[in-house]
Amino acid sequence: MPPRVQFRGAEKRDLAQIAAIQATALEASQWQPGDYLAFDCRVAVWQGKLAGFVVSRQVADKEREILNIVVHLDFRRLGSLPNCCGPN
Repeated sequence: MPPRVQFRGAEKRDLAQIAAIQATALEASQWQPGDYLAFDCRVAVWQGKLAGFVVSRQVADKEREILNIVVHLDFRRLGSLPNCCGPN
């Protein structure tokens, strides 16, 4: 089985990589990366490399709004999402 993607909260040290990933996705919202830290910003890490990020906020009990989501070009269209987030 391929290695799993690990998800963690974004940190200031991730902002340069988030900016670079965001710049490759012209269809995505183009925020100032530092602004993401005011929300729930999670990064996906695969074998030590930042594979993407998602930014969301809670809008109601058990409901979140996705503000932005971007996947690094190297990790797009690999068909691995069903295998990345399942039970441990």
